[in-house]
Amino acid sequence: MQVKNKNIISVRLDDELLEKLKKDAEKEYRPLAMHIRKILIDYLVTKG
Repeated sequence: MQVKNKNIISVRLDDELLEKLKKDAEKEYRPLAMHIRKILIDYLVTKG
């Protein structure tokens, strides 16, 4: 049986930490997302 937690937690980050997290996400995850997007588009083009 799965219990769902309905409590919402809000965390306030200072501007410096928020900018660091944004830069890290842009550097680490955007290239991966773009690569996955390219693979999917290539697959759809060859399939269709």
